[in-house]
Amino acid sequence: MNPKIVSAATGSLPGREEALYRLCFHTAVQAALVFDLSEDGTPARIRDSNEAAQRLLGYAGPELERRTVLELTEGPHREALAETLLNLLMVEAGTWDATLRDAAGQALPVTLDGLTFNQAGQRATMLLLRPRITPGMQAPQDAPSALLSRFSRQASAFLESSPGDDIYPLIAAGLADLVGDASVVVTSCDERAGMLTVRETLGPVGHWVRFARTLGVRPTRIPLPTNGHYLEVLRRGTLFQTEEGLFDMCFGAVPRVICRTAEKMFGISHVYAMGICRRGVLHGTIVVLTRRPEPLESPALVEAFANLAAVALHRQHSVDALAASQAKLLRYERLRAMGRLASGLAHDFNNLLTLILGNGDLLQRSLPETDPRRRPVEKIISATRRAASLTTQLLAFSRGDPSAAELVEPDPILAELEPILQGLAGERHRLVLRLRSGPQDAHVLINPTQVEQIAMNLVSNACDAMPDGGEVVVETRRITVVEPEPAATGTLGPGDYVTLSVSDTGVGMSSDTEHQAFEPFFTTKPRQKGTGLGLSTVYGIVDQSQGQIQIRTAPEQGTRVTVYLPHHAPDLHERATASTPGPPPRLEPSPAPANGISVLLVEDQEAVRDVAGMMLRELGYRVLTAGCADEALALESTHDGPLELLVTDVVMPGLLGPDLAQRLLGRRPDTGVLFISGCTDGSVLRADDFGAPVAFLPKPFTRDELQSALEGLRARL
Repeated sequence: MNPKIVSAATGSLPGREEALYRLCFHTAVQAALVFDLSEDGTPARIRDSNEAAQRLLGYAGPELERRTVLELTEGPHREALAETLLNLLMVEAGTWDATLRDAAGQALPVTLDGLTFNQAGQRATMLLLRPRITPGMQAPQDAPSALLSRFSRQASAFLESSPGDDIYPLIAAGLADLVGDASVVVTSCDERAGMLTVRETLGPVGHWVRFARTLGVRPTRIPLPTNGHYLEVLRRGTLFQTEEGLFDMCFGAVPRVICRTAEKMFGISHVYAMGICRRGVLHGTIVVLTRRPEPLESPALVEAFANLAAVALHRQHSVDALAASQAKLLRYERLRAMGRLASGLAHDFNNLLTLILGNGDLLQRSLPETDPRRRPVEKIISATRRAASLTTQLLAFSRGDPSAAELVEPDPILAELEPILQGLAGERHRLVLRLRSGPQDAHVLINPTQVEQIAMNLVSNACDAMPDGGEVVVETRRITVVEPEPAATGTLGPGDYVTLSVSDTGVGMSSDTEHQAFEPFFTTKPRQKGTGLGLSTVYGIVDQSQGQIQIRTAPEQGTRVTVYLPHHAPDLHERATASTPGPPPRLEPSPAPANGISVLLVEDQEAVRDVAGMMLRELGYRVLTAGCADEALALESTHDGPLELLVTDVVMPGLLGPDLAQRLLGRRPDTGVLFISGCTDGSVLRADDFGAPVAFLPKPFTRDELQSALEGLRARL
């Protein structure tokens, strides 16, 4: 350590500077003693010593601080030292040689750098001790066999490590063991983000990191160099010596003056760097900072060790990537199982809704306009339609396609949904809506009901995370992503997005919980208070829309869930839609009387068959009913008159609806077919497959909807 630098850095040391001095003093690699000096040059007892001095002299701190510098000096040198200390009062700094005695009584030749300064208002003296090699001594050298032994030991640590182990401490420890008296810095590399992150430090350079932070500099995240030469050298995987030491190691991210001060403070002589590279992938860097004046003794072994580290890191990244793929596959399998469950539930539920909606519609028609009983019936019909829209989304989720998607703007949907969200939040939570995606051109391709589902599920989760109350913020934005970014559900690619985020100030999530958040039936809520389907449903909707989800959370620091939906320009969407062939346009003919037209109604659910039959009879059709395909074929074979229409369920025990239609059309090719179903959207039912006009009507339906479907079908016969 240069005495002039220390003198300039210390001087008078109030407040923050005092703390900085103590940090530098106690972590310096050069041995240092501090003591008071009387006016006649007599040194008082040592009142401060750093760890380096205690190691060099072999004394513990309290033992060393009970002695004076003269007591540590060999007899013949004491008088010369006393005279030098007296001169130090006048010149304030000086350098001389002396011989001290360590705790074992061994002679210790040293070079002393002395200086005086003011500390806490008192005059103090600091001695810096540098061991000296005299003509009769030799610097210790590591034998090649010892180096190879250490290399073998550290290499074994890699080979014995498990895939889940943290490799970076092993790299740092191995390098420190190989190089000896040196500091080691190991970083990981994210080339996509253009950053190096310090993962492990050993030796005094770790104190430099704290020193830099004291000055307001954060050297733990370092931008990758824009200089192509540096990147080329790092990817080459060979050890090189940096020209400007620490400043080069940080690629200029830390001011040069701080780097130079740290080099002097910690006695750094050489700085070596190397990229940890495997198969063209830069996994990180290693930096070795030596204190010896001579060059690095074993660069080839350091390179070999770093290459082993690259293999270990590459293996770890491959294992991590495989684990991520397996987790994604497992999530997909669970979602597929959930989809099958949802499809079955929607089928049965739509049959029940057909009963409620059909009977409610018939009841409403039977009541006069002025009858007060019409109002509750209207509410029943309205609630049934809303339930039907939810089952439609369950079916879309189970099919994994956005078949009901529309070009919509989320802001108006969320503004209309605000009263319902306020009701979900309750009195203990404050709901804040910040709709900022813009009044124009913020369109996404999604079913409007799915926007509501996303918002309601996320708000419900946010409120559950704050049992004692708090603030829930629902926010939308229109953003542009320039570079690929990692997301909780995959990778967020470049492009324009409309975001919907919900944030809370609740309990947050641990990393383990975050990784399982989208799994069906996973919940952290108490039993009977959570189904574990909220976030998995959100994931299914967003995945259908080719979007992504990001989660920002930490225990006791709240959670922010952001949904990214791809932006769709209306004009581009209209052109794409126009160029894609779709189903024939739905006809809206003027009402035509049925006049006793024969209809064969096939439905395995008796209650649904009854209400559909009532609707058909009210419309003037002559109705033949059957509970299955075999019964329908038997009924058709005994029917002598014409059979203009077949109305059949799609999914039935035994022969399915499409198979029934094929057989019946083989006998009566002029019959029109109307398929009704609660578990398909009809997209798989094409007229070309039947050679006759076909139509589809989803359950539940009203009499008017049934009439419109049949008249449209009759118009094409």
